[in-house]
Amino acid sequence: MKKLVLLVAVLLVSVTFTYAQFTFTSIDFPGGTLTTARGINNNGEIVGAYRIVPPRHALLIKGGQYIPLAPTTVLGTNYSEAFKNNDRGDVVGEYLDDAGFAHGFLLSKKGMLTQLDFPAASDTYAYGINESGTVVGQWDLLDSNGNVIAQHGFTWENGSFTQVDYPGSANTTVFGINARGDLVGEWDDNVVAHGFIRTKQGQFTSYDVPVAGATLTQLTGINANGQILGVYIDAGGAEHGFLEVGATFTSIDYPGAVTTTAWGINSAGQIVGNHYGSDGIAHGWLAERSNHGPKAANWSQFRFNPEHTGSNPFENILNPTTVGSLDVQWKFRTTYSSLDGQPTVAEGVVYVGAYFDYNVYALNASTGALLWQYATGGVRWTLHRQWLTACSTSDRTMAISTL
Repeated sequence: MKKLVLLVAVLLVSVTFTYAQFTFTSIDFPGGTLTTARGINNNGEIVGAYRIVPPRHALLIKGGQYIPLAPTTVLGTNYSEAFKNNDRGDVVGEYLDDAGFAHGFLLSKKGMLTQLDFPAASDTYAYGINESGTVVGQWDLLDSNGNVIAQHGFTWENGSFTQVDYPGSANTTVFGINARGDLVGEWDDNVVAHGFIRTKQGQFTSYDVPVAGATLTQLTGINANGQILGVYIDAGGAEHGFLEVGATFTSIDYPGAVTTTAWGINSAGQIVGNHYGSDGIAHGWLAERSNHGPKAANWSQFRFNPEHTGSNPFENILNPTTVGSLDVQWKFRTTYSSLDGQPTVAEGVVYVGAYFDYNVYALNASTGALLWQYATGGVRWTLHRQWLTACSTSDRTMAISTL
């Protein structure tokens, strides 16, 4: 039999739940019998699938509108599902042909549909895409009885496939890729499934959730800030989503759900996934941090993101109506220097470099109080997990732990 990847099962409705660190919004396609939410880009656009009657079809949710993807193509006639989308509006996913074999697809913002098939593969699944247009996924080879005899990950870039395998693994799947080119996925030895991270430089690291007795770990997403999303199965057989930010691990469970899976995370930390209740019906969900105001306003690098757009699409306080009421909340004076770099704001802390006194300052974002300072001469800062990196006036690049 085919090996099934753990794909547990979007109109956003007004029902929300605040639970522990997250505020959840229920996602259900109107009149649908199944809804999945697999990916969310930095514009807040969600992709997944809906079903009214079988089969399911790929779906985009944009500005509150539910948009079937390429409905006049094979995506609208055959089984199809979208898995990830980038900020340009490109979408990747899978569809089944009339013989039941899977093919990856890339749907451009302009509507061009490209079929993705790894050479000589029986099935190809496209699970992720980044801002550069690099696609990642999985391919397999079946015997005459439909049994999987090979399963490997891949990247696809500029029309060329490259196979990806965790060293020594029996099977590998790549589920996600971020703007930097880091990969996340799953590998197994035909006994236990583990997550993995592969850096852009090609260094692999195996990952297992820090939960006693867990029997499976999948890494399903990674954003530009290096925050990792995934799924695990506990000792009792229940499935949960999880988020790891730096050294902080957080289990994610939709309130009242029997099963929760987490699939997509954007740079603002918005997360999408799926859950099943006791009735067995699949639903999508969107989760934001309960104190999402400061977190959504994070400005963790020069001009906000790796593309240097200079715009935060998740700003939820400032708008043309409120900007006129801005006032000075606090001031901070450096030793004897002007500030010559754009501040970095993350997790309630402002980091700023002073050009002539060769210090970087960490300030409380609410009060302006000095938390610490360090002599570097750095003027432009990027925060990645707990590491603050800078280019200094002395022609050096350095990393400082914020912990």
